[in-house]
Amino acid sequence: MLYSVQSEVLTFLGLAGLRDRDGFAAAAAERYLAHRANTTSGAAVGKLMSIQTSTFSTRRRERRSLTTELVQRLDKKFIKSLTTVPSRLRPMGAERTRVIGLGQRSRRRGGEVAFSELIARFKAAVEADGIDPFWKSRKKSELRPRPEQIGQLSLMMFLNEPIRALSGFTFREVRSGIGYIDVMAVFGRSKRYVVELKVRSSDRVLGAAQLAKYLDTLGLSHGWLILFDSRAAGDKQPKSPVSIDGKTLTIVSVDINPPAPSSLSK
Repeated sequence: MLYSVQSEVLTFLGLAGLRDRDGFAAAAAERYLAHRANTTSGAAVGKLMSIQTSTFSTRRRERRSLTTELVQRLDKKFIKSLTTVPSRLRPMGAERTRVIGLGQRSRRRGGEVAFSELIARFKAAVEADGIDPFWKSRKKSELRPRPEQIGQLSLMMFLNEPIRALSGFTFREVRSGIGYIDVMAVFGRSKRYVVELKVRSSDRVLGAAQLAKYLDTLGLSHGWLILFDSRAAGDKQPKSPVSIDGKTLTIVSVDINPPAPSSLSK
């Protein structure tokens, strides 16, 4: 969906007689997808207004009205496809300080360890307070449509602040040459962290070979595979790390269908 939104932004700019001089369309698409489902249209306009760009240099005084029109245009095409994720997944208070600290360590040499800790904290946050958005009915074992998108948006929300605090960026659905990477965090030109997300509904573990291919295309040796485990029972702790074609994959299982507390006391 990222590229569909980006294309729509470019179309809007063309109709308005504007040129995307510095990647505004990509940034606008990313922010729209990351925030629109959880905010009002006015707040979404504010998110796009905060993007530093020279795209509107010839119509600077009209930027807010143009941005409002852009959000309205995007809403008509995409709002029904967006998924709300709980804002509680955004780290707050002392946890926010710790998460940003881990982000700082992730930028240094050997930062893969710290990034793994960020992913571990994301797992804990979802299991504690982010399960319900995945389900239409847990009682009937019915997931919502596009559950992997819910996982993507949840991870983006969690990583956004620690990554941006270090002048880094997080991206969804990044083209890798053979497909689209679910989430990538980038620092500068060389430090990249690749995350593939899958919803696990059977004993089979999906996504490992796919992630290894992405890493090979990008020239990276380590990536993360997050499994949102929707099974009611079974071994929910897959072997990790694993090696595929010389690539090291850290596999993290997030239990989105834990047993009810009452059943544990029986």
